[in-house]
Amino acid sequence: MTSVILEKIGLTKKEAEVYEASLRLGESPVADIIQVTQTHPQIVYRVIDSLLKKGLIAVTYRNNKKYVQAESPRVLEKIEEEKLNELRVTIPHLM
Repeated sequence: MTSVILEKIGLTKKEAEVYEASLRLGESPVADIIQVTQTHPQIVYRVIDSLLKKGLIAVTYRNNKKYVQAESPRVLEKIEEEKLNELRVTIPHLM
């Protein structure tokens, strides 16, 4: 159910899956995300890069391992508020 909502606000299905897994796991190695989502490693790494660009995930490196941690879901709210503000500014120009 949550994945559907995340998709409605612009995440892909895989982005939603990886983000939710990261929220559940907390800071964890990418291998854990791969295992939980049962998704091919190349796809998970691409999705992590995409979520990083969107500001929804943080990445750190320790002992030659990549660790990820989901940002607070409040970040999603902030992103949607920014989109709404941009739309409000644009509407008068469209009228």
